[in-house]
Amino acid sequence: LNNEPNPDGEAIYLCGLIYQMRSQFQEALDHYTRAASLGFSTPYVLFNSANSLRGLKRYSEAFATYEQALGMMPDFPECELNMANTYLEINQTESALTILQRLIRRRPDYSHGAFVLGNCLRDSGRQKEAIHAYSLCLEYNNIKYPCNLAFTACLCDSNN
Repeated sequence: LNNEPNPDGEAIYLCGLIYQMRSQFQEALDHYTRAASLGFSTPYVLFNSANSLRGLKRYSEAFATYEQALGMMPDFPECELNMANTYLEINQTESALTILQRLIRRRPDYSHGAFVLGNCLRDSGRQKEAIHAYSLCLEYNNIKYPCNLAFTACLCDSNN
């Protein structure tokens, strides 16, 4: 039995990514499903399936699919971040905060996650915690400019 992924499945998955970039989420999802049926099933196929489900506003399916991707690859910060952003999209801030805080405890070097956590905390009126998250973002500095602005605004808010 050959354990190599099906190259046709990979090509179909890549076509799905193109549809997703064009915001043609149902077409993308159809391609990801087809790729998986051909044996090309990776955490990235699940992650992008979840992203397309999110684009279709099928949130409960998106959450379940993000969880499946994390089951296959527990250290997948982009997946956790997108799951948190999906919770924010549907105004479930506490669920998003839980995911973001867990992510940053495990991966303080993931500056994009620290930035989103800082924004979420700041929007929730938790200035001191936001300052800490922005500090992590600045320390690892992948997105320094917007983080500097948010950090400064948060400091100003906390001084008022």
